[in-house]
Amino acid sequence: MDSTYYALALKGYRVMRYDTYGRGYSDRLTGDYPEKVYDQQLMDLLDALKIKKPIHLMGLSFGGPVTSYFTAQHPERVKSLTLVDPAIGLFSPDKPEFITYILTVFFSDKLSQQTSDFYKPENFPGWNELYKPQMKYKGFIHSLVSTRYHYKADPKKSFKIIAKQGTPVLLIWGKQDPTTPFEGSVVANELLHPVFLAVDEAGHLPHMEKVKLVLSAMLNFLSGPGD
Repeated sequence: MDSTYYALALKGYRVMRYDTYGRGYSDRLTGDYPEKVYDQQLMDLLDALKIKKPIHLMGLSFGGPVTSYFTAQHPERVKSLTLVDPAIGLFSPDKPEFITYILTVFFSDKLSQQTSDFYKPENFPGWNELYKPQMKYKGFIHSLVSTRYHYKADPKKSFKIIAKQGTPVLLIWGKQDPTTPFEGSVVANELLHPVFLAVDEAGHLPHMEKVKLVLSAMLNFLSGPGD
């Protein structure tokens, strides 16, 4: 979410972003990747930076389940939650884990084909190339496969808890999202009762395809009552 990161920082917000375990420049764990691993990682990060005040938390795609789970488990640490095209129907593997791992290794070239996330991929030339360095680090494929099999937290359950807690939520969803289909927004709206923005002519990354629209919604939400 580079564009969002810099835009919010320029507006005066103190913005922090991090790579979840197994991705980006974070450690690749040798064990399993259940929800508690991601939950503890974020908690450890906040504690290490001595961030005690509640934060505005944002999650994109799989970051949706991660941030939703954290918000549900630690409401005292979260001031608001923004979800962008969150994954709702997570994983129901139909084959043994080791087979999925082998298939992923031999067909890893498909992992770099990420332009399908866009409504108009021609507007983002070279996007696939940005993803390829990830695949050079040992443990990346393991993290993807392990998450698929060992992340068990149901985002819908987290949504119900968040609604009861009364945490303010902004939900943003690209109408033409092929990765986490727009139909999922119906379920999320029913459970969360969020401020909702449906973004037309946008796929899985509406914050990149409709920058001004999405950023405006975020800024309005973040500057709501109490800020």
